Amino acid sequence: LQGGTTALVVRDVKQETVREWLPPLRDFTVCDWAPGGTRVLLFGFDGMHRLGLHVFDLETGNTVAVRTSGPVSDGAWSATGDIVYSSGE
Repeated sequence: LQGGTTALVVRDVKQETVREWLPPLRDFTVCDWAPGGTRVLLFGFDGMHRLGLHVFDLETGNTVAVRTSGPVSDGAWSATGDIVYSSGE
């Protein structure tokens, strides 16, 4: 995805389906997919206009802010999917 996105669209090539979500973020980009494919790490602005990293759960539709202060530019999941690594600008 490119910056400026407000919708997350996922195409499952095995099941030949397309699903769309509207996370409560704006101008986001996808940083990384969690192992297992049920969560995605997004970098964008929340409802309070804070730029940061957010975990979006594809099953529940819930979004959790991971980091919205200090220098934040991107992030990645650990191999086990339980830790998010963040790098500053």
